Amino acid sequence: MARKGRSGGVNKSQAVRDYLASNPTAGPNAIREALKGKGIDISTSLASVIKYGSGKKKGGRGRGRGRGRVGRPPGSGARRGGGARLDINALVEAKKLAERMGGIEAARSALDLLAKLS
Repeated sequence: MARKGRSGGVNKSQAVRDYLASNPTAGPNAIREALKGKGIDISTSLASVIKYGSGKKKGGRGRGRGRGRVGRPPGSGARRGGGARLDINALVEAKKLAERMGGIEAARSALDLLAKLS
């Protein structure tokens, strides 16, 4: 149950909610001025919190760890390969190149030498 505020037994948050019920388009400053005329002194920030709902509790399990690198294999990000995205065709071509060069290690050492030349 809501506690009563210090302004003569009036719950300020409930007063803002009641005002918003009859004036849904009123902004925080208008809410503050209208309630001030009724003898209820509130801050603009309280009116904003009640109107825009930043004080509401969020349901669910919470934020968690974040998305991270969802849907991408390791090493396929913008930091590697100059920002180029790997697709299945590029991987097939890379495999063919590695086979022509004598295996993955030979291709890797050739790429390392190429990187040093750049």
